[in-house]
Amino acid sequence: MRAYKKKRLENAIAYMIKIQTHFSGQRAFQTFIYSYLALIDFKALKEAGKPVFDLDYVATIMGPVPIELDDNRDKIVDDENYFDAIKLVRDQEGNYWYACKQEPDLDYLSDYEIELIEATVEEFAGKGIKTTSEEVVDASCVRIRAWHKAWENRGDCGRVPINPLHTFIDLLQKKEEEFTPVEETALYYEAMKKSQILPS
Repeated sequence: MRAYKKKRLENAIAYMIKIQTHFSGQRAFQTFIYSYLALIDFKALKEAGKPVFDLDYVATIMGPVPIELDDNRDKIVDDENYFDAIKLVRDQEGNYWYACKQEPDLDYLSDYEIELIEATVEEFAGKGIKTTSEEVVDASCVRIRAWHKAWENRGDCGRVPINPLHTFIDLLQKKEEEFTPVEETALYYEAMKKSQILPS
């Protein structure tokens, strides 16, 4: 993971943790964080043509899961210095949750990104009742069209890559002159990502 991308991600997660614990008193369990990241990324993709965190997701029965975090989960737990702002904790029952090591540095995030984070986390953590992880997962599955597409076509697989371009209806069947500005941005962004020439 590129250094600047990592800093943005960990400070965004630290801010999610802060909001979650402030409003609900609940720990920021891994399931919540994964769902928040996906809800934010795919909403930004739909609104602006590119995600906030530049993560790759897979579709699972537990909704969209960010590969970079999930595949490195045990490494993140074992290496206290993997992130500066956050840590991942695993208890004896096998539950994972994120905790802050320091205050989030919001200078890594734009005003739009901060608003997306606040609106997403407060929707679930700010209800005045304990939101379950299942409710957050269900919301991510219902709202993220690209997860539906990947999950419906998974065959016998329990985990399949999500194509972000499936956020848009029939985008890959459209003619160039039919693209909206957001769709053009999404296509350009995905092409740059595949070419691995996105800025660090």
